[in-house]
Amino acid sequence: MPNVSEEDYQERLDDCFNCEHFLENLNRCGKCGCLVEYKARWKTTKCPIGVWKQQIVGEGGTSLEGKIKRNEENKEGDNTETSDKV
Repeated sequence: MPNVSEEDYQERLDDCFNCEHFLENLNRCGKCGCLVEYKARWKTTKCPIGVWKQQIVGEGGTSLEGKIKRNEENKEGDNTETSDKV
């Protein structure tokens, strides 16, 4: 998993530590439950309330937002049914 720059990592941590949803005693985000020290490092993650700046992922310069949108568009025609029954 690609990591953000050290500068972006520190900025993300600062954002989390100053957020009303940060659970200091657990070092977790109160919105998504993630450990912020790990989630803040990965380029492919987003803040659940949209505070972190957008990251570019991959050689083609694709943003995470672009990948999510394309995946949602591809699902529109998917009529695959799933079941937990064996």
